[in-house]
Amino acid sequence: MFSLRQIELFISVSQSQTLIEVANQFKMSQSAISMALKELENHLDEKLFERVGKRLVLNERGRLFLKKVQPLFIELKDLHHTFTQNHFHGDIKIGASLTTAHYIMPQLLTTYKNRRPDVTTSLKMANTQDVVKLVENAEIDLGIIEGSIHSTSVVQELIAPDELIVISSNPYLNEKYYIDNLTQMKWILREKGSGTRSVFLEQIKPIDKELNIILELEHTEAIKNFLLLDQEYISCLPRISVAKELSEKKLFEIKIINHQFKRDFSLIYNKKRTPTLLMEDFKEFILDFIKKV
Repeated sequence: MFSLRQIELFISVSQSQTLIEVANQFKMSQSAISMALKELENHLDEKLFERVGKRLVLNERGRLFLKKVQPLFIELKDLHHTFTQNHFHGDIKIGASLTTAHYIMPQLLTTYKNRRPDVTTSLKMANTQDVVKLVENAEIDLGIIEGSIHSTSVVQELIAPDELIVISSNPYLNEKYYIDNLTQMKWILREKGSGTRSVFLEQIKPIDKELNIILELEHTEAIKNFLLLDQEYISCLPRISVAKELSEKKLFEIKIINHQFKRDFSLIYNKKRTPTLLMEDFKEFILDFIKKV
C-alpha cells in the first residue's frame, strides 16, 4: 500500500512539475523524491508521469489518479490536524440517573457546550442500576448517578453530597416525626432500581417492610404532581428536586427523628477504558461545575 508521504510528493510534483522545487520544499534529495514516485507507480502498476525535458508531466492515468486522490488527501490532512491540534473535538456519550438528568445536566451540558463548541454530547436518562449497566457494557463513556454501587468493573468517584427529604403538600405535617408514625400514610416512591428509593429504604430498615406503598413511579416530576393533588400522599425525594416547591410553600418537609437520608452524586466509568484527553477534560469540568453550584 502506498503511503501518505508518497501521495503528498505526487501531488506536489504534479503541481510544480520540477523535482528541484519539491526537493527544496520538503528538504529532500531529488533522488529520494524520484524513488518515492517510482514506488508509488509500482504499487499502482501504472506510470503516472512522462519526462518532457527537465519537467515531469502527468500522463492521462496520472491526471485521473490526481483527480481521485487529491480530495481524499485533503480530508486526511484535515483529519490529522483535528486529532493532533484539537483534542477537544469529538462525541461524548453520557448516562445520568433521573435526578441528575433533570436537575443538574441541563445547566452542566449547556455550560460545557459553550466552553467546547466542537464537542457533541448525547445524554441517556435511566435509573442508577441501568446507568451502571450501560457503563459496564461500554455503551456510554461515563455516568453520573446518586448513591453507592457494587460493581467490580466500574470506577466510582464521589463529586458532591446530596440529601433526601420526606415531603407532603399537607402543611400540618411540617413537623418532626418518628418514621414508625408515618408507615400507614399513602406513600409514593420511585421504582425499584432507583437510587433515591434504595437509599431511603436502606436507612429506615426494618421499618421499610411496613410502609404503605400505594404507587411506584419512574419520574420525580410525576411524584410531585401526585403530592400536589392530594395532601394524603407522602414521598421521599431529593431536596434539589423540590427546592422550588419548598420555597413557594407548595410542598413541606417532614423531618424524620433519628434519620438523615444522605447520599452522594458520583461519576462512574469503566475501569478497563483508558480516558482520552477529551474525557479527562470533561471529568475535570464536571468536578469544577459541581463545586460552583
